[in-house]
Parts: sequence; C-alpha cells; structure tokens
Amino acid sequence: MRAWLTAIVIGLALAPLGASAWNQHALGTWQALQVLPDARQEPPVRVETLDQFLRAQAGALELILREEEQWARANVRNYAPRPEVLAYRFDPKAEAPELRRRFMAAVRINPLLPLAPFLQLQPLPSVLSAHARTEIAAREVVAPGAEAAAAGHRLVALREGDAVPVIDVIATASDEPDYGMDLGLWADSGTEAGRLYGLGRQPWSTLQLAQGEQALFHRGYYHESSWVYALVEGANRSLLESRMHLWQTLARHARVTGHAYWSWRFAGWAMHYAQELTQPYRARFLPGVSPLQLVSWRFMNAVGASRALEQAFAQSNQRMLALEQYQQQVLFGALSRGELQHPWIQALGHMREDIGRLVLPERGLREQVARHAFMRADVLDEWVSRGIAPSAELDGLLTELAGDFGSVTRAIWRRLQ
Repeated sequence: MRAWLTAIVIGLALAPLGASAWNQHALGTWQALQVLPDARQEPPVRVETLDQFLRAQAGALELILREEEQWARANVRNYAPRPEVLAYRFDPKAEAPELRRRFMAAVRINPLLPLAPFLQLQPLPSVLSAHARTEIAAREVVAPGAEAAAAGHRLVALREGDAVPVIDVIATASDEPDYGMDLGLWADSGTEAGRLYGLGRQPWSTLQLAQGEQALFHRGYYHESSWVYALVEGANRSLLESRMHLWQTLARHARVTGHAYWSWRFAGWAMHYAQELTQPYRARFLPGVSPLQLVSWRFMNAVGASRALEQAFAQSNQRMLALEQYQQQVLFGALSRGELQHPWIQALGHMREDIGRLVLPERGLREQVARHAFMRADVLDEWVSRGIAPSAELDGLLTELAGDFGSVTRAIWRRLQ
C-alpha cells in the first residue's frame, strides 16, 4: 500500500494543480438516498431541456435571482456583488441560446458547460448489464478542459420526454459541478466570462490549491484562526455557500411549479457543494499547521527567505489528492464488484448519523458540516502523513466521513420536501 501511495504522490506532484481528485459524488449520493423510502418511491420524472424550463419560468426567475443576489450580499462574507448588467431579464422575443446565455451569466457559471440532459450509470453489474441507452463521450456534457472530472464515468444520453428515476437524476447532477461549472470565472482566467462576471482576480492562495481556480467554490474555511484570515489572502473568502443556496432555491421553485426534472437536477448541484464540506481538507486551510508556524512562514516568504509556505501547500495538496483518489478507488471498486456490504457503503446509508441533521438549517452548512470536518482535519492529516496503509484507526475515520457525506445528502433532500 505504501508503494502504491508513493506512486500516486509522485504523479500528483508532477500534475497540474487543477488535476481531478474526488470526482465520485454520484457514487455516494446513490447510496445515501436509496435508504429513504420516499426517495425510492418518487415516480420517474420526464426530461425537460433547460431551454424549456427557462421559457416557462423566465418571468419568475427575474425576481428569484434578484432575491438570491440580495441574500448572498447579506450572508456571504467578502462576496463579490454581481454586476447589475448581468441581472436576469426576460425577453419573450429572445431565442433559446440568448435565454441560456442570460441565465448562465446571471448565476455566474461557465457559459461553455453544455447542460445537456444525460445520466451517469451506477457502476453496479446489475445496472451496467441491463441499460439500453446510447453511451456518450464526456466532451458532450463537460466544459472544455474539465474532461478529467468525468474519467471512468459511464454516461448515457437522454431525450426530451424520457422517463428517468429521481435518484438517478440527483446522483448524476451531484457530480456535475465538477464538470467545469466553476472554471474560467475570474478576471485573470483569460475568458470573456471572467472579464464580465465581477469576481475579481484569484487570491494568491487559490493558485496554490489542488483545485486551482475552482477552489473558492468548492472549499470553505469558516473556522480558522484570525491569524490565518489576516495573513493568507483568500482564506476568508468562499463562494460555496452562495452556490448551494442558489441551487437549493431554484430546486424548490422548480418543484412547486411542476418542473420536476430540473428540481432534482438543481438539488443534485446543491448537494455537491454541501458534500464537499464533509471532507476535512476542504474545510481546514492547512491541516497540521499551527497559526504560529503560518506566521513564521508567511513572514519568511514575504522577504524571500523561505519557500516553506509553498511547500506546505504542495504537501497538503498531495495528501488530499492521494486520500481522495484512494477513497474513490475503494468505493468504485466495491460497487463495481457488487459488494454492497462494504463498511463505507453501509455508512453512506446509515441513518443513525442523521440525528440532529434531519433538516439542514439555514446556517447548518457552516456551523455543523464545516465545523465537524474542521475538527477532524488534523487527526486525518496525521494519519495520511504516515502513508495510507490499512489500519483500524484510519478506516474508522474514513467510515465516519462516509457517514457524514450520507447524512448531509439526506438533510438536503428533506429540506427540499
């Protein structure tokens, strides 16, 4: 196992910082929701294109997106206000491409994301052997440059009017934000969207993180020392909460207005961001590094006397990516062999972890989910630093993290009922 980890780490050290790591949200989402009788009993939904949803709801979306922007400005710290020119305005004469452009700009996502109807197949032998849909290449559903995020995913095309299981829609969507939704959005990204969206330039610290320019959308450092916020640009900024709240709001609206397919697809997007914060490396800035160390390194870095801070970033990236690749390899392998009794799979569906999280409250993402992951980060980092070798302690901790992932997923399901 140690030799295997060494090979992973060497490969990651040579890989670009945007390299894909945890890209198996769907695997966890399936297992988390299949234990809920009401989720299993939801009738299949009919596929609807985004253009149809926007045409039907465009007038209502003006108010919803205006209120959502107001919420973000009031509740998300260091939020970069959306430029007024991007506010959603419905024009009944606009063609479908223009409606899509206006919507994607108003919610500030990558305009190159296809958003076509599709499903990801659950890697169970019984599912793969029985499906009869047309398989498609990743490039048909991911944004350019994000193809690695769909590596290993079996994807199939959907057509307007197809009837599809609700859990499959949600699980597929829970991987979709990693398909390039948050790429190319910064002023220094070199894109037209980045020039227009008003998010500013990427903080220096973001450029050091394994997720590159997506990092501030997929991490949240809500419980750090004031020293960390003072010394590290970007540590006290995250767009994750605004993303989850936005998609959750749109999911509720689509549900009550009869757009079931888009309700559950938006729900899967919301789940993705909440699931990210169950992972300690995404909730703790530099696990295992004390504020005093950080002060020393930041000073030496500023005067050019040391690169210790950059080295700490690199080490943390390598550990996180090695751990997440190990997690997804084990989970994917167990499911592809039909081993549904694997402890992690059982933990994803174990509802005893739901106590206190039956419905995730408004501030629950920050105060419950992120805090819980933050408190585990140093212990987890200590185990990973020794090499990912089988041990009761590490396996127990990873099983607990799987339980958190499942619990948070179900909490959002309940919040949308």
